[in-house]
Amino acid sequence: MSYAKRVWLTVLAVSLGAGPVSADIPEKFTNLKELNPEISRDDLIATMRQFSTALGVRCNFCHMQAENSDELDFAADGKEEKDAARVMMRMTKVINGDWISKVAEEGHPSVQVECVTCHRGQPHPRLIEDVLADAYTAGGFDSLQTKYAELRNRYYGSQTFDFSDRMLSELGHQIGGDDASIPVRLAELNVQWSPESSMAYVYLAMAHSEADDVEQAKADIAKALELDPKNRWAMRLREQLDAPPGQHDEH
Repeated sequence: MSYAKRVWLTVLAVSLGAGPVSADIPEKFTNLKELNPEISRDDLIATMRQFSTALGVRCNFCHMQAENSDELDFAADGKEEKDAARVMMRMTKVINGDWISKVAEEGHPSVQVECVTCHRGQPHPRLIEDVLADAYTAGGFDSLQTKYAELRNRYYGSQTFDFSDRMLSELGHQIGGDDASIPVRLAELNVQWSPESSMAYVYLAMAHSEADDVEQAKADIAKALELDPKNRWAMRLREQLDAPPGQHDEH
């Protein structure tokens, strides 16, 4: 293994708090059902590290603890997570081998589906919209707000969830139904977390407009343009709000 690769594995191990990479990895491997039985020790370690990073987990997520020992029994079966990992490995092989090639574009690099493609640092790959919608169903807006703060404080800056200034606005329409106050409250939460975003105020203005609070919508647009005088969405919405009744365009 190259020096650079050894450094990368060491840094990754430290970042995961896993100690030395080879601490309890056996020299010989058994019960490899999806990986090549002839895989080198270094390549197997690197593959397992990729799985760990992609799912944001440690080795014991899939591997059982050995009986009467603090070590892991890497060869043992018995955990549902290990069975699921094998299914996912077979799935990605089929996708990459049988399907990706059929949608490949000439002149573009080949795309490969990996664990991180969907998981992005979480064991169960879910969109933040789904997580927040479940929180709202279980405990109302306060529960949603608490869950959003928890996720943002933990994952912001990572690739796991979408914290863009558009997501909460779209979620408001998804869960609000006929209640126009829900999009407003989600847009207000959006502004709370992104106070310097001109677009966050545009989405708030849209929510207020849809709730027939035109004066507040105009105030939101003024703030959006204060933050970004060239925001074309804000300028277009201002024109719509200033138009005589009956002459508003769809927005």
